[in-house]
Amino acid sequence: MNSFYGPSSPRSGLLREYNLDNYKLCTLVTEHDAKKAGSEDASGLIYPGLQALDEQYLGVDFQFGG
Repeated sequence: MNSFYGPSSPRSGLLREYNLDNYKLCTLVTEHDAKKAGSEDASGLIYPGLQALDEQYLGVDFQFGG
């Protein structure tokens, strides 16, 4: 557990849910599909999924960034 959000923190449950959803997403997305959505390095394989989770957890319909 991240020391900033200790077990007694009200946000620790949300952090746990987010991490579990991230692990679940990593088991469902194939390497081929991840490479189509991102770059060839390891962070590029995970980052598109994290962006989708962020949209879900922040309650937004899209992201704008560069």
